[in-house]
Amino acid sequence: MLKLHGLLLFGKGRTNSGCRRILSGCVSAINFPYKSLKKGAGKIYDNIEICRQRLEKDALAKHLGITLTEIKPGYAVATLKVTPELLNGAGLTHGSTVFALADIVFAAASNSHGSLALALNVSINFLKATTEGAVLTAVAREEKVTRKTGLYRLEVRDENDDLVALANGTVFIKGPHNKTG
Repeated sequence: MLKLHGLLLFGKGRTNSGCRRILSGCVSAINFPYKSLKKGAGKIYDNIEICRQRLEKDALAKHLGITLTEIKPGYAVATLKVTPELLNGAGLTHGSTVFALADIVFAAASNSHGSLALALNVSINFLKATTEGAVLTAVAREEKVTRKTGLYRLEVRDENDDLVALANGTVFIKGPHNKTG
């Protein structure tokens, strides 16, 4: 399930039965056909669709079990359940697992405008250790975008909403920036 700019899309198809609109913070059973979505959301939807297609090709995210749950302009959310394969020698969630989760939402948020955005730098602070079974949620928020760069704040939290890691990322925007939102 992938939430795109106020819409929940189930699966990869663009069928009438595959779309549901979010109303007043609740999931509604009202169909929101793809044709209406294209007409109503236009450029925003097109840019997010480009981003989604790029991220579907991310082999590491698939390998780690990262699920991208929401994308909208300058914002993304992803989750990960910590499995035994993602632990370090001390039995704690490996730092590279936490970093990869943060990096995936960073990529989603920074590429959500349609232009290709490539990481220049990411600085992360690990604040809390987690163990097997933890469900981690990462959120990326756009702080500032210029014509060629973007700055993002990345937070990783556990199932108790405790802050596990905090990061800042900077991207280079290749080509024209299609700022939306």
